[in-house]
Amino acid sequence: MPESTARPHFAAARHMMGIAALFAAMLTVFAAFAPQPAAAAGSLVFARASDAVTLDPARAPDLESTKVIANIYEGLVTVAESGTEIVPALARSWESSADGTRWTFHLRHGVVFHDGTPLTAQAVVQSFMRQIDPERSDFAGDSGVSRFTFRHITAVSAPDDHTVLITLDAPFPPFLHNMSMATASVISPAGGDIPAGTGPFRLHTWEKGRRIVLKAHTEYWRGAPQLDTVVLEVIPKASDRLTALNVGAIDAFDGVTNDIARHASVQSSIQLSSRTGLRIAYLAMNTQKPPFDNPAVRRALNMAVNKIPMQTLIYGNTAVVAHNVIPETVWAYDETLPPYVYDPAAARDMLAQAGYPQGFTATLYFCPRPFYPEGIEALIRNELAAVNVRLDIRYTEWTEHLKATGNAEHDMCIISWGGYNSDPDNFFYPLFHPHNAVTPHAQNRAFYTNPQVSRLIEKAQQETDPGIRKEHYRRIQRLIRNDAPWIPLVYNRELLAHSVDVTGLRLDATGVVRFYGAHVRHD
Repeated sequence: MPESTARPHFAAARHMMGIAALFAAMLTVFAAFAPQPAAAAGSLVFARASDAVTLDPARAPDLESTKVIANIYEGLVTVAESGTEIVPALARSWESSADGTRWTFHLRHGVVFHDGTPLTAQAVVQSFMRQIDPERSDFAGDSGVSRFTFRHITAVSAPDDHTVLITLDAPFPPFLHNMSMATASVISPAGGDIPAGTGPFRLHTWEKGRRIVLKAHTEYWRGAPQLDTVVLEVIPKASDRLTALNVGAIDAFDGVTNDIARHASVQSSIQLSSRTGLRIAYLAMNTQKPPFDNPAVRRALNMAVNKIPMQTLIYGNTAVVAHNVIPETVWAYDETLPPYVYDPAAARDMLAQAGYPQGFTATLYFCPRPFYPEGIEALIRNELAAVNVRLDIRYTEWTEHLKATGNAEHDMCIISWGGYNSDPDNFFYPLFHPHNAVTPHAQNRAFYTNPQVSRLIEKAQQETDPGIRKEHYRRIQRLIRNDAPWIPLVYNRELLAHSVDVTGLRLDATGVVRFYGAHVRHD
């Protein structure tokens, strides 16, 4: 259950931890990991902050689950390393009808699932329909992400063993990008609690909350991976992940904070990899609860938070200040939109005019994550206290955080969103359309609704002219800025730390790390 009592926070000095403290911590971490051997030949140990919630592609609500799923399963198409272009995966080619409502995919021959079952078009039909048709006995349930991925699909059929026909109810330009998402992965018709995929690695064991072990899929259609084994360890603290890398207990980790990047950058045995991402960290205000049902209150709080100290003290080079509700890397980003100006005096006046001259108290749900580390909530609490807004911070663990905020239990929450693909619809529809403000699995955690925004989102989904689509999205951004359901915080960069003996790791713009092609040199 969430904790409502205060607890110690990081001060700036704690963020700037010293080398001596780091090496003192090594002894403890080394002892914790000593029973687990460092990577043997053909294996790689990778650490991350949290465990997966699920390994069923149909039910995955979060990045930690997707990180594993992307290495076990595959869809018809995928996103190129550039992060924008759609390229073949299980489908070797495809074409659409002139009106864009009928899509035909031609499957590769000779592909097998981890359980030995051959890939067929009927397996694709079963994988998709278990997320689309609630009348099926194997219906996976409404995960929210499934609803987003498969909307507009009215039929999926298999004219023959290697042809899949998908019918839409209207032209839908983001369709191919949605088909590249982890949710659209194809699973074995044999089923199971954790069904088999066709990807380069198969699930071997899962000690929930501790580690996942993957083994190479030796019959992988692109050729067997160089790694025999990938061990995914859960190490919640970034400093402990760095220590584990230094003592040889792990080979690589993600969730690299500013402090860790600074320390790792001066160590010759460690290499940092980074790329501009598709992720934004933000503070959502529950617009269905007073006083956040008043746009003036939400605008006032946008003027009350100074993001510069946040970026300087907590993020450094791992993020940049956000002025909009989508990252600058998304092609529809409106660079002309003026940000809210930090002005606590004006914020206090606006709150008084809105009927809150003495401010108010609100509950902020918070679960520290690499994208919004511990300390950020203390800065925001202090900033809002200056305008008489008092925060009761409730600390949660990751699964509980997703559950509580998806069920609208919060007044405010800090969370992030990483685009599953580079299309703007992947931000605006899940985060700002009322279809996704449905408990208990809401992705629209501001529970924001504006009929004009909703109509524009729907128009942009069906507009085939890129210029007109972009104008729709720019109008949406202006309307959302005025309604202010969020306080955008930062645009995160994706960072990865690994031993210099590791090569070939691929870091996607989505934050997923691909292990196919990776190799660990062992002396």
